[in-house]
Amino acid sequence: SLVGGARCHYTPPEDPYNEMYIVKDTLGNPVEGFAYKIETDEGKVYRGVTNEKGETIRIGTGHRKVDLTFSENFDEDGE
Repeated sequence: SLVGGARCHYTPPEDPYNEMYIVKDTLGNPVEGFAYKIETDEGKVYRGVTNEKGETIRIGTGHRKVDLTFSENFDEDGE
């Protein structure tokens, strides 16, 4: 806790925003093993499969948007 007049040193993270998506079915249950592709405006591409909680990986996005694509699976080219 801080006392009046006290200071604390804080360095904000370089990439202040990060994103993680949770894939759920129509009943709201997490979907495990679902293939996804996340592409940033900078052209970075992240591919993976949702975990047991339906979660994608967490990526730093800063103030930039991302496109998220879902598929039952992706071929070797990621399409």
